[in-house]
Amino acid sequence: MNGCRAVPDLDLARIRQFCDAKIPAQARDEARIDVRGTSVTVLDCRALWEPDVVEWSRSPVAQLRYDPAARVWSLSWADRNSRWRRYDGLGPAGVDDLLAGGSVHDALVGYAAKAHGFVLATRDERARDTYRGLDVEFQFVG
Repeated sequence: MNGCRAVPDLDLARIRQFCDAKIPAQARDEARIDVRGTSVTVLDCRALWEPDVVEWSRSPVAQLRYDPAARVWSLSWADRNSRWRRYDGLGPAGVDDLLAGGSVHDALVGYAAKAHGFVLATRDERARDTYRGLDVEFQFVG
């Protein structure tokens, strides 16, 4: 483990690799990973449209929280008010299990669709709350 943060370096590398693989190339400059203490947050960052403002907006998309004592992660998604919501039915797990479960993928897909104004077509009922929380337009297909 790195001395300046409480997140295991190998887990952080896996999270970064996962995000790099899932975020479309044209949206990568707008996605950031912020590490603070035991939390890893995926952010949607965009330049403001005001010419005199150099800061970017920062909207949270997903957050993985590490429990060093138990050596497990939990996953939350940000609703439209930037409040963190735990994924239903998804308990603490190893980082590989969380990434493989699709929840982070749902948040990143929702983020990319919203960023480009796409309507999502999905068969995954589990993603409904994530897409609603991100205020993404979606429809279920049979």
